[in-house]
Amino acid sequence: MRKDSAYYEEVKKNKKAKVLTWKDFQRDVQMDLCNGLDKNYGDWLKYTCKGVYAVPRGGYVVGLVLSSKYNLPMLAAPCDNCLIAEDIIHTGLQSKPLIEKYVNNGLGVLVSWLANPDLHLTGTYSARPADINTFYSFPWDH
Repeated sequence: MRKDSAYYEEVKKNKKAKVLTWKDFQRDVQMDLCNGLDKNYGDWLKYTCKGVYAVPRGGYVVGLVLSSKYNLPMLAAPCDNCLIAEDIIHTGLQSKPLIEKYVNNGLGVLVSWLANPDLHLTGTYSARPADINTFYSFPWDH
């Protein structure tokens, strides 16, 4: 587990924590998320999507998997008709500007490993629900 101050303090004070493994990642992202994207956005991914923008820093691993799976370039910045990758949408604060500019205007799809279902986000797709009261430790964090 990383020992940098903010991360470590959050883990220490949070009584409800969930450690996610690479096996969880493979099942949820490489299988379930990709299967859902194939079913719901297959044509868009083949013919319209220009690439994958990974939200720093948690979105990188998810973004790389999606870039490889769909043979799409990684993008340095979001653009119209891009797939936006994130590891978790917990409160929606970090994702809100991307959702407002791209997703709400039909110019992109936001995907994540975990998302808070209470946010009722349209134009987004996630593999699993996230509990707002849980601190998630991702495999790349430990």
